[in-house]
Amino acid sequence: MSIRQNLVVLIVITATLLLSIGVIGNTQFLRHDEMTRTLTDNAIPGALVAADLVADLKQAELDLIELVSAPDPDIAAKAQERLRVQQERVSANLDTLERLPSTAKESGLLEHARQRLADYRVATDEVVSYARAGQRVLAEASLYANVAGYKNELQQVLGDLRIEKGRSKDASVVAVREELARTIRVLGWAGGITLLILVALVIRLHRNIVRPLRAMEATMAGIAVSLDFTQRVPVSRNDEIGQSVRAFNSLLDTLQ
Repeated sequence: MSIRQNLVVLIVITATLLLSIGVIGNTQFLRHDEMTRTLTDNAIPGALVAADLVADLKQAELDLIELVSAPDPDIAAKAQERLRVQQERVSANLDTLERLPSTAKESGLLEHARQRLADYRVATDEVVSYARAGQRVLAEASLYANVAGYKNELQQVLGDLRIEKGRSKDASVVAVREELARTIRVLGWAGGITLLILVALVIRLHRNIVRPLRAMEATMAGIAVSLDFTQRVPVSRNDEIGQSVRAFNSLLDTLQ
């Protein structure tokens, strides 16, 4: 194989290896980007919304208590409006969680939360009707007898849902970190293998060029010292270096 062919092979192999690294890196980064989007678009928002559900339910409870104990109809009306807004927020947050990807356990908790929320709203509507009618005793009795039980059940379900969403978020974070570490390892191995192959090719090309030239240099130095024109450089190749050695030996034939 000639030196030109060796250089072409070296360039082709180098380009192929670099292209392979690019393809591998692009594939790995696409996987990492997909997992990152899953974390930022699904897992983290789901955990935040689940946490908001617990806070919204607590605020709804406070608004209902204020409604029952309000000394003034205007205060009661404002508390009722805030209660309605909080209940709508709880329902809207559940809708948001249902639109996000969920595990089977999370889906079951969401369905359970829907049922408990419906019962809770029916009970709170009863309390509101008593309070607005001025029947405070009945409103307080219904609040602590019916609403409290439904609220505790709903709060328990929402707490479990928050825990599950937190676990999903933590699992997604771990998966993203592992995928990033895997990407770094794959690119490191690919780069290391590429470097070893290129070094081996360069060493081979270097030997094919340098060894014959050194042999010819040694022969020329020997002839210069001894003036022995019978010496010849061994020809072991048929590439450009081998042709140069043959031309040098032909010159020695002429001089001899």
